[in-house]
Amino acid sequence: MAVTPETFVPQFDSEVKVYAPNGSSFRVNPKYCATKETADAVRDILSAKGFPSTMFQQGPQGRLFSGWASDPVYWLQFQEFGSENGTKINAGLLADYFTHGYPVAYALAGMVREYEWEAYNQGFGPSPSPWIYG
Repeated sequence: MAVTPETFVPQFDSEVKVYAPNGSSFRVNPKYCATKETADAVRDILSAKGFPSTMFQQGPQGRLFSGWASDPVYWLQFQEFGSENGTKINAGLLADYFTHGYPVAYALAGMVREYEWEAYNQGFGPSPSPWIYG
């Protein structure tokens, strides 16, 4: 069964660590570490709303923050205006809007708003309009 905004319950990996080049490590805030299923659901929800993206991961082999992650951390890359190098956003940060008890429309608007600001900050979109949901 497909996940809808109304049935979406995000899950996060609380065990991800980042290992720095000097050998130290630290645990990553779980809100940055959506599970693959959660990242897939975020991608599907936003695609259904007209924001297509592809998913990619950082870690355990790729760099994350200042070092290497112990487990995959999932990101979405959006294809604005047919660009292959679109806005990149951490899937967990988007999913986190659904963990605060907000009404579904507000949580979904938060995800879209996060995308709009990141697109603008990364040079892929216009300045976002004032916050309106519903």
